[in-house]
Amino acid sequence: MTDIILETCNLRCQYPDGTIALQDISITIKKGKKIALLGTNGAGKSTLLLHLIALIKPTSGKIFFQGKELHYNRSSLANLRSRVGLVFQDPESQLFAPSVRQEVSFGPINLGLAKKQVEERVFSSLELSGIPHLVDKPVHLLSYGQKKLVSIAAVLAMKPELLILDEPTASLDPHNSKEIMQLLNTLNQKGMSVLLVTHNVEEAYGFADEIILMNNGLITGQGTPEIILSQDELLADNHLTKPIVLEIFNSLQLAGHLPKNLPIPRSRQALMDLIQNNTPIQDNNGR
Repeated sequence: MTDIILETCNLRCQYPDGTIALQDISITIKKGKKIALLGTNGAGKSTLLLHLIALIKPTSGKIFFQGKELHYNRSSLANLRSRVGLVFQDPESQLFAPSVRQEVSFGPINLGLAKKQVEERVFSSLELSGIPHLVDKPVHLLSYGQKKLVSIAAVLAMKPELLILDEPTASLDPHNSKEIMQLLNTLNQKGMSVLLVTHNVEEAYGFADEIILMNNGLITGQGTPEIILSQDELLADNHLTKPIVLEIFNSLQLAGHLPKNLPIPRSRQALMDLIQNNTPIQDNNGR
């Protein structure tokens, strides 16, 4: 049985006005992975994710879901969308029901589940998202951060194998952003694959197992965060900057303050631990 959930082969998208949005995109998304699709605004990220959920049909190329070619008929699309969930960047584009309960129950009801099963999914997804207390709240009274969490909970109620999120921390303060990222890590630990679409280098570096770099509708780099985001020329060509944790770590090594054989830190705390554990202790005379 394949461990690949979604795969694209030479995907190409050209809009009616002649604009080429995607050029020969070939990627694989494997089970249990945390992937960041990284690029600046206009790189083609959102267009690609709309293809992955089959909201747009490619001009040419193919998409394979669980090893089988995706066909754009009713049954094939229903099967894909019941197992691959998309959370839009703006929750206002996704939320439509008067209450949180109605919003989160919409998907399970459409799956034809019994009332008890629908209720179980509603409360389990709200619990997982950390917002069970909002179940009977009117959606229009929620904060922007709460609406983001409700959007995620509504998709989780469908029990997707792959969760795709378009800029999930956009317009959020640091506290709410951290809350969202912790939730995504928890979901991944429970076995869910997560594809994060972002222009935030820091976010991608701290979260992902794999980076897919996009620019001008092309895949320009693919690999681990440590490898992809260490390449100054590649970052410059894609109008991105090196993550601050990686930049400080590299600078300390070049200056001789840290040994060359240390593991590359992926977070501020990991960097601080390396500095504390590898900095010589000086006596009162500075020796």
